[in-house]
Amino acid sequence: MASKRVIRVGLTAAVLSLACLAPGVTLAQSPPAQPGQPTTLRPPTPGKEDQSRPLIMTILAGLVIVATVVGANMIPAKRGHQD
Repeated sequence: MASKRVIRVGLTAAVLSLACLAPGVTLAQSPPAQPGQPTTLRPPTPGKEDQSRPLIMTILAGLVIVATVVGANMIPAKRGHQD
């Protein structure tokens, strides 16, 4: 049989746990509609991005990287006859 202290501690932990979970349920609900306000929330539309560098420079940088990788792989390995 469980002692009174164990039951008291268990009930206290349950009450505190429920008290910690209650604000999350309240905050998850949508606020009531006010006059003049739309009922649905919509994300803001982003403005036009300023392209800091042209597309050609990005393509050229990619080609330089690819050429460097391919060139490094074309270098023959200096292996001896015992490898």
